Amino acid sequence: MKVLYIIDSFQIGGAERSLLDITSNLPGAEVVVCGVYKRDDLLQEFIKRGINIYHLSINGKYNWRKAFKEISKVVDREKPDIIHGTLFRSCILSRFIGRKYKLPVINSIVSDSYGEERLSSMHPVRRAKHYYTFLLDKITSGKVNLFISNSNAVKRSYSSRLGISESKIVTIYRGREAGKYIKSVNSEKVKKEVSPQYNLEGHFVFVCVGRLVESKGHLLLLQAFKQLSLKYPNTSLLIVGEGPFRREIEEYISSNNLEANTILLGNRNDIPSLLNISDAFVTSTYYEGLSGAIIEAMFSNLPIIASDIEPNLELVGDDRGWTFKKGDWSELYDKMELLLQNHGDSKLKVEKAFKFANLHLEISAVTKKYLDTYRNLIDENTVSRH
Repeated sequence: MKVLYIIDSFQIGGAERSLLDITSNLPGAEVVVCGVYKRDDLLQEFIKRGINIYHLSINGKYNWRKAFKEISKVVDREKPDIIHGTLFRSCILSRFIGRKYKLPVINSIVSDSYGEERLSSMHPVRRAKHYYTFLLDKITSGKVNLFISNSNAVKRSYSSRLGISESKIVTIYRGREAGKYIKSVNSEKVKKEVSPQYNLEGHFVFVCVGRLVESKGHLLLLQAFKQLSLKYPNTSLLIVGEGPFRREIEEYISSNNLEANTILLGNRNDIPSLLNISDAFVTSTYYEGLSGAIIEAMFSNLPIIASDIEPNLELVGDDRGWTFKKGDWSELYDKMELLLQNHGDSKLKVEKAFKFANLHLEISAVTKKYLDTYRNLIDENTVSRH
């Protein structure tokens, strides 16, 4: 069985990192990954893991004709048994490629693209453009044999808004390699090595991992942390990630005198070590698919504070972490203070989160579901063609 994955690019993002983990841990399948457009931040990681990749490096955001032509060359050469598209542009391309070659097509749904929260935050001009994206998605969705959603919440939303039967969408959570994130016996040594650079010694360290985009709620987090650090000066906040909202975040940090306690680390390739030296994980996102960063924190045995959006609740809930009302910085402050005061049920919640992750989110369990899904779809396609 050969699977051709099509993804917009090899940039650093949740969908790209998840694809890297899946394709690195898919025994029983031959894997080909095709990155369509220019960004190549994760390209070397794919190569390092021995994955067969094509980087088409196509110019232009919507150069459909060129992309279709170049992907067709890949299909002609590799002769896959199934096409799997991830992210909007690649999903659209996969649908027409699948039709051309009469191959079964799977599309991943990785976020609530058409949810009210996202639409309401858009400028009217962008919202109008987004409507045409929605129409193209809806009109061509019938060319897809099966959708894989990374959360039940996103599955329900996508089904409702695009009119797709829920029977045509399966939920498979994102997965991670547990061994990379479990705290090691050298965690204190790691902290001592890193802390001189970032002045973390003796501090309670909160960490937030995610792209620097407005929807991730970094300003809300900083608003809560500002009040927290005034009361508890021996606290630090690590913000890991990069993105177009960086300048606004830097301006907020500077104008509120948070430079001593808040560190913008940019993109990093040592996330497990950074989680290893942290005392708690926090995310204040306004909307999300299923957070790979939360999954990594669960495997790292970190207490987790998360906004109460539905996908986060699927992972954390009230018994595997702390949640706060989305957009409410004062409630976020309260939960961060609870952890600082060593709240009594912290250990129990961390244990439950780790147990849940080990059972449902370990990469081998996740990839087994992918393999079973591929085999069933290929068998169905073979029967229908005969």
